[in-house]
Amino acid sequence: MARSATSPVSRRISAPRTPNEMRAQWRAAFARVRAETERRAAHLSAEDQIVQSMADASPTKWHRAHVTWFFEQFLLAPNDPAYKIFDERFPFLFNSYYVAAGPRHARPQRGLITRPSAKDVAGYRAHVDAAVETLIESVPADKAAQVFSILEIGLHHEQQHQELLLTDILHAFAQNPTDPVYDAAWKPPRATLGLRSLVEVPGGIYQIGHDGQGFCFDNETPAHEDLIPNVRIARHLV
Repeated sequence: MARSATSPVSRRISAPRTPNEMRAQWRAAFARVRAETERRAAHLSAEDQIVQSMADASPTKWHRAHVTWFFEQFLLAPNDPAYKIFDERFPFLFNSYYVAAGPRHARPQRGLITRPSAKDVAGYRAHVDAAVETLIESVPADKAAQVFSILEIGLHHEQQHQELLLTDILHAFAQNPTDPVYDAAWKPPRATLGLRSLVEVPGGIYQIGHDGQGFCFDNETPAHEDLIPNVRIARHLV
């Protein structure tokens, strides 16, 4: 899975903490990640958000709904008996490859889902956001660790789709003969001050992969040894 450009969620959650502090930190992390998705989509019109430029890409509206469905399907439905599904059509429309979660709309045809509208998706996000925030506050202490573990996976999943959202819309814009710009106010990152040089990394056998208790994606395990040749890495952004 691709990593998002946004900061990994787990690095923002400090320890040790009281139960109330833990709830507050997860609530803040959830709000931050969800707001970032909307910030990225805010540059796009309703027409922009439905375009699918190739079978391997997805519309922005679909990304916004899919990450919301993930929280509904895997966090809210199993852990909140009072939760009510926002729209019974949405699990079929916005599932991706989660076979165990049921049937799904064909990926190459996601751009044909003109309805529900972007406004409907915004309502869906607000509905799920409110329910997740309530769950964070009300989950019993003996179930909190399990719920927050699923919440963390959902946040990393949404950050992944934030990266895909940008990749997919830039590919769509590249097909447009009018050369639209995603963000007219965007500026390249400022060059980092300091010595601009390369770091020599000697070749050898190195331990790579995840081997700890924190979050990782499934393709980061198991930890193992790998033979790395001599390389040089730039100290700054190229």
